Amino acid sequence: MDYANSLHIEPMSGVVPSQGENKIEILFEPKVSKEFNYNVVCNIKRKSRPICINVKGIGYVLSHSVYLNNKPNALQKGEKTEVSFGNIFVNEKKGRNLLIENNGGFNFDFAIKTSHDFPFLKISNEFGTVKKNEKFSIDLEFAPDDEFAFKSNASLTLSIISGPTYTFILRGTAKRPGVDFSFYTYDFGPCFVLKQPLPITAEL
Repeated sequence: MDYANSLHIEPMSGVVPSQGENKIEILFEPKVSKEFNYNVVCNIKRKSRPICINVKGIGYVLSHSVYLNNKPNALQKGEKTEVSFGNIFVNEKKGRNLLIENNGGFNFDFAIKTSHDFPFLKISNEFGTVKKNEKFSIDLEFAPDDEFAFKSNASLTLSIISGPTYTFILRGTAKRPGVDFSFYTYDFGPCFVLKQPLPITAEL
């Protein structure tokens, strides 16, 4: 099988006007993981020889895994995964980790996008390249300095370029501690400074 359906040419025929030109688009869309080599022949009327174009390409399958918080089981493609930071106090920090593993023979790129602009969510790498046979770690840090709660539609997507997209639902709240002082200022007034060390006295 030559997998000719992996190469698409448009248009397959046409007329070139005098002193004009026609654009021909060649789309390479591999169906299997292999090297491709096509010789495209373009016959032109009243021309003794056809024009030949050599088209080469490599089709490969993305072999990768995505892990959350160093758990042993990889995430399933197409499923939504919850990332919970729990209930924390203002000025506390809580972190989570995403790990992308490249098990294939080619590098691939990724990109992260959030559904909203979250002021208290820090992402160590919003895009990058995972090299073949290597791992790439992404840290998510929830560090609120004010009361905050992720809404029900808060989400984050991890897109593997030319591959699948992983969706994460963000959960977490930040509140101020329910502790308060009975007073904020107090003046002790004038106080004598005692001699140190204090003299030892005894009554007879």
